[in-house]
Amino acid sequence: MRKHAMVCSIQLALLGMAASATALAQSTDNDQTKQLDTVQVTGSRIPRAQVEGPAPVTVVNAEQIKAAGFTSVPDVLRSLSQNNGYTQGQQNTTGAQSTPGAQAVDLRGLGPNHTLVLINGRRIADFPLPLNGKSNFTDIGNIPLGMIDRIEVLTGSASAVYGSDAMAGVINFILKKSTDGTTIDYRYGDTSRGGGESHDLTLTTGFEQGNFSGIVGVELMDKHPVWGTQRKVQDSTLDGPTSRSRLPTLVARRYDVDEDVALDPEGDCSALAGLNSGTTHLALDRYGEPYCGSERITAQRTINNERKGATAYGSFEYRFDDNLSWFADVQLGRQEVKLMTGNGTSSYPSDNMGWEFHDPASTDNNDKVFYNAGTGHYEIWRRQFGPEEVGGLKNRMNTT
Repeated sequence: MRKHAMVCSIQLALLGMAASATALAQSTDNDQTKQLDTVQVTGSRIPRAQVEGPAPVTVVNAEQIKAAGFTSVPDVLRSLSQNNGYTQGQQNTTGAQSTPGAQAVDLRGLGPNHTLVLINGRRIADFPLPLNGKSNFTDIGNIPLGMIDRIEVLTGSASAVYGSDAMAGVINFILKKSTDGTTIDYRYGDTSRGGGESHDLTLTTGFEQGNFSGIVGVELMDKHPVWGTQRKVQDSTLDGPTSRSRLPTLVARRYDVDEDVALDPEGDCSALAGLNSGTTHLALDRYGEPYCGSERITAQRTINNERKGATAYGSFEYRFDDNLSWFADVQLGRQEVKLMTGNGTSSYPSDNMGWEFHDPASTDNNDKVFYNAGTGHYEIWRRQFGPEEVGGLKNRMNTT
């Protein structure tokens, strides 16, 4: 009896082990065929990185854009660490003059012409004017922020796939394919120290009728400028780091070419004392020669440019069957930028508010020397006009 019981126990144990092994094998087979979802951990305001491909792709979705409070596409791209070149926006004055109203992006600092911009994986037309008259680029300012579903940024070179214009990377804007009804979004922004007030109104709507569907987005923007007078650190040459940079900006000067000396201003600049909010006075340049100047002229410029614009984007698709469809993308935009650049130095007036005498009889347009019959000497006259003389600074802003 004891021997029989032991044999039965061993047999039962072996059967239990076999059953466990069979169950483990089945479980292992199921685990091998199960597709696991990708788990991504995203920190606050840190874009998530997709590393499944040969090169990392940074993705910023619509929820992250809204949570961060961005009001334009350039603002979103400016926040990316790999965008260590520059994004031409409201603070860019030189580029805004050469490419009116356009906004460019420069990954890796290799130039905007080496950053490829796509919409839904397709190329878009270049801006009609070259950046600074040198290279072609894509304007990112005509993409309505409310139409964006996500932004994919390929941080590595993709020139082998896309060509030389993708040497620095690729930015792919994925727009919304559909929308539930009509969405109206209004955003207001302001600064704590004055200036820079902004209004953004976005309307997104779509439809789907049988095989035909479409989505349309319209964005209106109005961004006010920030003047140098509104920031203490930039409202006077006295904020400069060196003695030369702290010299007053030129308001008026007469220079005697024959004697190679600056002439003393009449009445110690008393006739001009009311200009530039009463800050014009007699000053000495770094060589000790007199002129009329003001420390406050340097603030007569825009730190942040004024911008008004309207953009629209429409995407339409007609599906003939599962394998054949027709699509059309329409993009429209109009931007108006107003800005004022720097206002001269202690030796020269600015281009937009200054005046220098040009001899009309001279064949050289740069010949600023003329013969003064009253003194019998050859002289150079330079003059910087004040806001009081031109009806306010806004009347002298450059419009592009």
